[in-house]
Amino acid sequence: MACQQVLEGRYIDPTRLKIVLDRLFGTRGNYFVRLQLNCWILTVPRKLTEEQIESCYFESH
Repeated sequence: MACQQVLEGRYIDPTRLKIVLDRLFGTRGNYFVRLQLNCWILTVPRKLTEEQIESCYFESH
C-alpha cells in the first residue's frame, strides 16, 4: 500500500529527487510527486529514509 511523505521544498533539488525515486521505485508510475505550497508531496510504496532525503538536498557551495 502506498504512503504519503511531505518534504520541505526549499531544500530539495527536483532533479536529485527524481533520480532517487527512479532508482528506488522504477520509472513506470510506481510513485507520484507534486509540489504544493513549497512542499514536495510524495506518494510512494514506502517512506524515504533520512539518508535518502538528504541525498536530494541542493549542494551547498
